[in-house]
Amino acid sequence: MKTITHNNTTIHYNIIGKGQPLVFLHGFLEDSTMWTDFVAPLTKTNSVILIDLPCHGQTRFEGEICSMTFMAETVKAVFEQENITNPTVFGHSMGGYVGLELAKLTDINLVMIHSNFWDDSEQQKSDRDRVVDLVQDRKPFFVKVAIPNLFYPNNRKACQTTINHLIEKAIDLPISEICAATLGLKTRFVNYDVVKNQNVTIIQGEFDTIMTLTEMNIQIAEHFPNQKIKLIKDCGHMSIWEKSDELMAFVLESI
Repeated sequence: MKTITHNNTTIHYNIIGKGQPLVFLHGFLEDSTMWTDFVAPLTKTNSVILIDLPCHGQTRFEGEICSMTFMAETVKAVFEQENITNPTVFGHSMGGYVGLELAKLTDINLVMIHSNFWDDSEQQKSDRDRVVDLVQDRKPFFVKVAIPNLFYPNNRKACQTTINHLIEKAIDLPISEICAATLGLKTRFVNYDVVKNQNVTIIQGEFDTIMTLTEMNIQIAEHFPNQKIKLIKDCGHMSIWEKSDELMAFVLESI
């Protein structure tokens, strides 16, 4: 992997292929390798940039709160190092939050995959605090419960090998960094203006329990009645494995 240091954080990333830049940002408890197999066909005609965000993969972080803004700044630092301009950025879950902050810093075409543009409710913020407490006391238990719940139950059996792999990798993450990323999620900003003022694409899983279709429809009806959702049916939060062909079709529509 290539590296660059930004604000005492060494960011690890890969660039594969040549052509139009496509950037893929992973979600919470994941890392850039989640995209490797999925993006392989895209690398034949595009430059694909895969980044380990702070607190994930090989990118370590020291601090109490790893904000979405800080993560976005590290991505921008990679862009500047590699002379990447006007990329299409695909952000999965937390990666979508990072993409929204990144859109405030530089010109991108943002595609949000199982992500959203509003902040946590008070109940969700309390839940984040409970996650921090649980991770500090019982990290393996938290990971073993959290990751399977990202998948639609009907798809879990077919995805069991992937689920086991994700659990193994997440358990290796430092406790302090899981907590710092969790608090970063808790303190993220509302980003209605980014969605309103830019051409943001939203990809949603029909049975996503993390970013529910019901809440997404409510938010869009209230704030962006003309915004369209690209819906993946029979899918939870992890379409890259649950419904990879359907996700790829939407990705190709966006580039």
